[in-house]
Amino acid sequence: MKKVILCCGMLLSFLLPLFGEVGASAYMTGEVWGTNGFLLNNQEQKDDDSLTVWVNGKRAGMYFRVWAYPLENNKDNLLRLRSIKVWFKPIDVVTVSVGNVGSYLYTEQLDWWQTPAGASYAQYQAWDTRWSNYAGYEGGGVGVELSPMENLYLAFGITPGFGTRFMQEGELISNDLRYGAVVKYSFPGIGSVGASFRDDGFGEGTSEIPHEQKIAKFGFDVSAIEGMYGFLQFVFRFDTSASAWGTSDDPLALQGISLDPYFSYSFEDFSLQAHIPLTFRLTGGSDDPSYMTFDVKVSYALSTYIPYVRIQQQGDVPLLFNEDFAFEPQYNIGVEWGFDANSWFDVSLQIENVEGKISWCIPFSARAGF
Repeated sequence: MKKVILCCGMLLSFLLPLFGEVGASAYMTGEVWGTNGFLLNNQEQKDDDSLTVWVNGKRAGMYFRVWAYPLENNKDNLLRLRSIKVWFKPIDVVTVSVGNVGSYLYTEQLDWWQTPAGASYAQYQAWDTRWSNYAGYEGGGVGVELSPMENLYLAFGITPGFGTRFMQEGELISNDLRYGAVVKYSFPGIGSVGASFRDDGFGEGTSEIPHEQKIAKFGFDVSAIEGMYGFLQFVFRFDTSASAWGTSDDPLALQGISLDPYFSYSFEDFSLQAHIPLTFRLTGGSDDPSYMTFDVKVSYALSTYIPYVRIQQQGDVPLLFNEDFAFEPQYNIGVEWGFDANSWFDVSLQIENVEGKISWCIPFSARAGF
């Protein structure tokens, strides 16, 4: 790992004089104080990118991201290279990326990654299907972005993984081969419409009975009113989970639909953001309820200080549309200090009430960039 970071640093220092835009940011999270044994909601945020570096030129560029991810009794893994990508533009309307590539459609702006995937409540308990914000493809592979005409954006890619041969003598040999595509058309001053499709591979299945989900999306966003932005997208999940608990040998079918709305409004120093996705399960099983999640934040800017109140669902506990319905949100009352567009500090009092038991902590996060 140390050698990788050293090589990236040497490469960056070599490229600095050659490119017009260079940037970096560092991100940290932690907990000042709290209830004994309390774990922060969205624990995975602690593993966010600790260091991001990018170098962009007219025809080529690169970036890499590093995690600070300490493991007990294994200090050599304190830093991990999360992703690295290089890109180049052979012509003005085409961008080719190699490495950790990805394509996206509409993504909420409170946590940027909490996009529903139409999963069952049981699948929702597993991190890899609770949220999934990439639309077409994401992973180690090759991605191509095109702008063949004004306001039209196309992207497609294939991600078999690093160092993986996915074809041999004309036949696919990788069960984990993933691919997808995104199309979006923008109406300047109004908004855009877009659609996407992604195929997450066969896993241990076959072409007749795949064991990995396929996800299609369609949506639009609106930005015609000053200070207001919103989008609505529909997420269609196809998989073989005939019941809520795991995959089966049933044929691939539409099992869940997520309705994913996001809204934000700013007026002078006041700001409101709301993300309230709903997931409707179509299997009809009593153990496969539909559900919703929510995340609402209200803030008011006082110079560089921004007090806020935020209420959201707790971790992996959505609101189930059955007899187990329970409204047990998480509250954050805090303040952000915004030093510039890329640097800020956030600290809050976080309170949870689960089955009458109150837990609390004081989390913080900070980002510095240039």
